[in-house]
Amino acid sequence: MVQLPMIKASPATATAGKKIFGVSLLELRGLGLVKDGVPVVVRSMVEYLEKHGLHLEGLFRVNGSVRTVDNLRQRFDGGEEVDLHQDADACAVASLLKRFLRDLPEGLIHPSIHSPLIQLYQGESDDFCKDVRELLLQLPDIHYSLLHYLCHFLSQVEQEHTHNRMTATNLATVFGPNVFHMDREEARLSPHAGGKLIRQLLEEDSNPMVSPRFYAYGDGQQYLDDTEVPPSPPNAHSFVSRRRSSSLGSCDDDREELTSAQLSKRIHVLKKKIRRFEEKFEEEHKYRPSHSDKAANPEVLRWMNELAKMRKDLKDHKLLKSEEDLTPIPRQRSNTLPKSFGSQLEKKPTETKAPKPPVESTLEAVMDKLQEKRKEAGRPEDVKDMTREQIGAEKVALQKALLYYESIHGRPITKNERQVMKPLYDRYRLIKQILCRASAIPVIGSPSSKRRGPLLQPIIEGVPALFFSDTKEEEDGSDDDNDTRTHMLGLLDQLDEDTDGFISPVDEFSPSKNTTDMRLSNLHAATMQELVEQLQEAREEKKRIRKNLRDFEDQFFKQNGRNVQKEDRSPLAGEYNEYKHIKAKLRLLEVLISKRDSSKFI
Repeated sequence: MVQLPMIKASPATATAGKKIFGVSLLELRGLGLVKDGVPVVVRSMVEYLEKHGLHLEGLFRVNGSVRTVDNLRQRFDGGEEVDLHQDADACAVASLLKRFLRDLPEGLIHPSIHSPLIQLYQGESDDFCKDVRELLLQLPDIHYSLLHYLCHFLSQVEQEHTHNRMTATNLATVFGPNVFHMDREEARLSPHAGGKLIRQLLEEDSNPMVSPRFYAYGDGQQYLDDTEVPPSPPNAHSFVSRRRSSSLGSCDDDREELTSAQLSKRIHVLKKKIRRFEEKFEEEHKYRPSHSDKAANPEVLRWMNELAKMRKDLKDHKLLKSEEDLTPIPRQRSNTLPKSFGSQLEKKPTETKAPKPPVESTLEAVMDKLQEKRKEAGRPEDVKDMTREQIGAEKVALQKALLYYESIHGRPITKNERQVMKPLYDRYRLIKQILCRASAIPVIGSPSSKRRGPLLQPIIEGVPALFFSDTKEEEDGSDDDNDTRTHMLGLLDQLDEDTDGFISPVDEFSPSKNTTDMRLSNLHAATMQELVEQLQEAREEKKRIRKNLRDFEDQFFKQNGRNVQKEDRSPLAGEYNEYKHIKAKLRLLEVLISKRDSSKFI
């Protein structure tokens, strides 16, 4: 934790009993309480807010505790050492900063230039920036230096307006009365002029008050040469196109459209914040936080919502970019419509229509684009080497490519077109069948199958059931890429038996004998008595494994005070996997026995 520097009153201040609040800036400099053109107390408060208040919602609008603010002021005026990190909070320090500016005897901006500034703002000056600088040059150097420092800090606050909700308008509303001390007549004539001028300074430029005259002062030179102070970011606004007073009071800041790189950077920052919260939560509670644990924290919930929105925006950006890669030509008129339909549109001169490219060149362009997409996504060309997610992405890419082809040439009709496009259409049909068969695989023993249909799928005579010992239970989450790849390879081995290598959408499923589990083949060929014996042995084995697992879970609960989580099962991972396998085998045996009418054996 960073320890902020303490504010120590100088011996002169302590002995003379001079106050800090309500004292002119020139007197503070004479007492040695100004460093680099900025009062030490102001610099301390600004540094504290830069570290702890930039992301605080409603900064400078939400007032701190009156008792805390008064106590801090009395301690500063009494010459005591004040540690803001221990004795205050962000709201109290923000209120104290406004109090310091408000208590300056003549204000930060001297009353002598109030009227010229208001007249300049309400006028129609062509060179507003130059005129404002000339007026600000009339300020005393210490006032000019503090105003420069304050505007630099407020520009940092405005940059984080997505978190703290403090736009340039809100900051101007708060700091206008604190910076401009107007008399009653001026306040009556221009009640919002001070706030609008502050907003103008923040919006026009983050560093609007740099001049050769200011560099001539020693304190100001030290401050401007300080390499620790980060430079102000560029601002898109210019003095030439500044808004007039009629629009300043009611116009909200428009949020810029972020690029893909900016969205990715913000997503990375949000994920890093959430990960830090998870690590801290795990250290305190000895387990990783669930979604409800994160949602219980308002700040983390806001991060999660913003992360979801950023991800959606990034996805839309990528989708828009992918659509721009293939610019479709206007679709050809359907052959099923009457020739008279749209005849008015066809009255345009035929000379303006660009000739259609040959089918072979279009196919070559489409294949090159598909290969480029595979290389960008890291997908192999062979379907057997793809995971289920990669097969789904390949299907979408093929679908877009075929739609692009049909938008130019229409559906293949002639024999030559069909022969040329047959490989691409057959590959698309193959991908679709793989996805359909993968979704129709009955996984015996998985509790998640209760949502998809009956607990046990019917066993058809002569067709061995598909059984995978790697299938995970519902609480273990979704299947990983290795399990999915095992399923895909099994399906592709079946599809490879077709004679011509192309799959028709009306072909019936024909399971392969080579991919059948030998253990299941033995069960299908076993007699009824053998099945009953296998059932009894499986039940005994299940009881034994379940007893070992329960003993392990009870011992774990006594040691850690919580139930076993997924990551805690590694010592007995083999037995957990064996337990799932034996449960699935039991269900298969029960189905086989029930189909053979085993009432006389059980």
